[in-house]
Amino acid sequence: RINPVSCDESWQEDIESGFEGADGFMIPKVETKQELIMLDELLSEMEGKMVFNKNIPPKVLLPIATETPTAVLNIADIAKGPRVCAITWGCEDLSAELGSYDTREEDSGKYLHVFRHCQNMCLLAAKAAGVQAIDGIFQDIRN
Repeated sequence: RINPVSCDESWQEDIESGFEGADGFMIPKVETKQELIMLDELLSEMEGKMVFNKNIPPKVLLPIATETPTAVLNIADIAKGPRVCAITWGCEDLSAELGSYDTREEDSGKYLHVFRHCQNMCLLAAKAAGVQAIDGIFQDIRN
């Protein structure tokens, strides 16, 4: 997992330090396909410099595609980004962005409607793009 591309330049250091040992990178807070294109260009450049181990497959990307409202609205394009092998979703960062104190209904434990929508959009976007959908974590810090 690297730092968000939108925050600062530390994500580049994350990729450089994990490049040789990683099969791919989890990308948090992705908002647009353009961010994935930028990562693809950097990875292609780094892979092109490899003198040895030319048989190593290209690195893959796993975006967390629902952490901001913008990301949710762009999820279909994100899923079709370069090197994307799967997309996953999470509601914790999105709930903070929305100012929501809860992500689940208190009585039933079901996700609130907006978060169920994100979960469904992740599944649909992944299927439409021909990549895997990976469900988010189950978080229950009160238990």
